[in-house]
Amino acid sequence: MPASPKSRFGTFACDLREVRSAARWVELQGGELGLSAAAATRMAVAFEELFANSIHHGNVGKDAKVRIGLEQQKDGSVRMDFRDNGIYFDPVLDAERVTGDPVAGAVGGVGVRLAINLSREMRYTRERDGNHVMMVFDTR
Repeated sequence: MPASPKSRFGTFACDLREVRSAARWVELQGGELGLSAAAATRMAVAFEELFANSIHHGNVGKDAKVRIGLEQQKDGSVRMDFRDNGIYFDPVLDAERVTGDPVAGAVGGVGVRLAINLSREMRYTRERDGNHVMMVFDTR
């Protein structure tokens, strides 16, 4: 995404101590890009879930980074591109396998399911240098 008044970029260390400040940055940028306070908060919570998964399950070294791009779309929504350099992990596929019933199936994935429900759209692709999750958040 090219830099413009309608886009923002950030890079954060994969460290639990960074999660809160990174999520706050996402929330503030969402507001500046035209999201309501509630929508910006939803985007920050979804980001926080993805970021925590990267840290806990990404199997990345101490120099690992999360890169984020935010861009206002023509309809006013905001597209979030979340990238990490961790091992393959498709949160969309993982969320589909979760039943929430510890007897019937796998337990976990609640945060990913939450992130999916907070957004209008969520897609995953594996890229040469890691994972890419694209999400779209409505303005309200």
